[in-house]
Amino acid sequence: MNGRTVLGLILALLVGACAATQTEVASLPTDPPWGLVGVDLPDDADAIAEVFAAMPAEVDGVPLEMADGDGVNLQGADERHLQLRVLGLADLREFAGTPDLTVTDFLSVLVDSGELETAESELDDSKPLVWVASTGRGNGELFHDAAWAAPDGEWLFSASAESPEARIELIHAFINAIQGKGS
Repeated sequence: MNGRTVLGLILALLVGACAATQTEVASLPTDPPWGLVGVDLPDDADAIAEVFAAMPAEVDGVPLEMADGDGVNLQGADERHLQLRVLGLADLREFAGTPDLTVTDFLSVLVDSGELETAESELDDSKPLVWVASTGRGNGELFHDAAWAAPDGEWLFSASAESPEARIELIHAFINAIQGKGS
């Protein structure tokens, strides 16, 4: 084999690998629940830390960094709003003052409160995933939010962004980090 043939094979492999990666990302749904059904959500603090460590350095052109606050909090490092959070069920129960609260109960209260404009939701405990897609206002800004959990889970995950596209990109980065395709 000559040098051009070897170079051609290497380029073909690289193009194929890039196309496969683009296909994987492109194949994730953009409609709620964005490909989360069937994803094995992390179910303990160590698994959550591993997923957050596997997140890319930036999403939608916004650098991500760990931030202070309740739960695990990954947010945009610049002025744009982009945030991925995880709250434990124990913290939600303490906040609500209800010791037998479930994640579905918590999401139902959010939907029923009128605080959020709920676009879509699935709050049936018999489904593999409960979730809410909504918009809300904070500091006068409109945010596109999503929250999801396993109905019997101990963790509530949420994503918030300035645009629905950034929210989708953040959720897809989360899915890819779980599936070992992050960073």
